[in-house]
Amino acid sequence: MRIAIGRAVLAVILGISSAAAYAQSTRGESRWSLVNENVRTNWFDIVPSGADLGAQYLLPPFARGLDTFAEIDVGGGYVQNVFFRNQLGEPLNGPYTTAQTTFNQSEFLGAIGLRQGLLFNAGLGKNRLEAFGFYRLHYNYDYQSSPEQLVFQASSFPDRTQILSNSILAGFDYDTIRYDLLHKVRRGTYAELSAEWGPGFLFNSIGQSDYLRFNLTSKTFRTLYTSDVARRMNRFSIYAGDYFSADWATGSSIPIFVMQTFGGRLLVDGLGQAVRGFEEGGWDTNFKAVNSLELRATGPAIYLPSIVPGLFVFFDSGYYGGGYARSAVQENGGFLASVGTGAYLVTIDLVNITLYIAFPVYGKRIDGAPYEIATFFHLDF
Repeated sequence: MRIAIGRAVLAVILGISSAAAYAQSTRGESRWSLVNENVRTNWFDIVPSGADLGAQYLLPPFARGLDTFAEIDVGGGYVQNVFFRNQLGEPLNGPYTTAQTTFNQSEFLGAIGLRQGLLFNAGLGKNRLEAFGFYRLHYNYDYQSSPEQLVFQASSFPDRTQILSNSILAGFDYDTIRYDLLHKVRRGTYAELSAEWGPGFLFNSIGQSDYLRFNLTSKTFRTLYTSDVARRMNRFSIYAGDYFSADWATGSSIPIFVMQTFGGRLLVDGLGQAVRGFEEGGWDTNFKAVNSLELRATGPAIYLPSIVPGLFVFFDSGYYGGGYARSAVQENGGFLASVGTGAYLVTIDLVNITLYIAFPVYGKRIDGAPYEIATFFHLDF
């Protein structure tokens, strides 16, 4: 079980800062606003050990009625990572110990770029369709504390101890998502298509990064029911959400972090965690796709309109294939699927604290366990 109390506390602080900055921006007092906040933890996933923060600046428009943003994102920390491959690069298939698969890592991320509106949504007061381009930097340094740790034994991985990856990300995003502050439900669609290029000649000799990645991500929400309200507080609401992401990477030296994540503007956990109930960091192949379908019920509000509990059920499915470019064997693709349920608490509209139990129904965990129980903050995919 993973617990994220420290994350939640710091996320509240960051969220308050973000809300204040956003409020200033919408009143015209400031062109700055905060975006993409995240808190990192280590040591039982409780103690805060790093953070991520983005800031955007509203530039003079290139075209009338369309917003143009300059954005800079920085983050990092001392975190725990995982690696589920043996010395030959083959995926683990059977019992393991955390001493073998886990290791500590210092990580630093940075990005700078532009977002240009192509279509505007007057109802939402923001761009509906954007083009974006970023220069990215990703640095990892891994700490060996035991001879058992598999990542340091995999000699075919040049980034097993450290990597400095520089890349260029470009793409388009479409956004019509609305959030109902009273009922705590969402509706609308977000879609993103991107390509990321990290060639070897772009200062990528540390860790020998050389790759090209394509990603398609979408998420859609639909409000199914909202009850009448009492004292401006939510009583009961239901909405559904669907998340999809497909990711393909190629190149002579694909970094471990690329194989273990879905790409795009915001890196998210790869297939092993995206299909809940399976080990984070596993099933790290060149191609991966996931679809998550959820039904959520919220309410009633607890004393304050901004504190609302909820229940949800989900069905996750995914596909992995293509193998790992540095694996010593040809890997077969396959499917994963899980079902589960959980509860969450929306706190002052900034942090969702979530507990769920997930049961693999197609494919099996590497350790053979029949279920996973996890807690974390921020439910929304």
